[in-house]
Amino acid sequence: MRPLRIRFFTSFVHRQGTYFRFHNLAVALARLGQEVELFSLDHDTRSRRRVELRDGVPYRIVPSARGLSFVSPRSEEH
Repeated sequence: MRPLRIRFFTSFVHRQGTYFRFHNLAVALARLGQEVELFSLDHDTRSRRRVELRDGVPYRIVPSARGLSFVSPRSEEH
């Protein structure tokens, strides 16, 4: 059976709070053989686009401005 392609979109990359919920889930899914990748925002606007491997899970990180996210309140209206 082919592995699932799972993509998470998160609003931050700092290691606190709910980070451990999505991170631990991503790690567990990857260990089960699924293809997992995270797309996330760094609230440091001076940072650069980068890919970080965290516990075997690739994080594709882009800089952002405070208050921006991949999912906005407007997207929840539909």
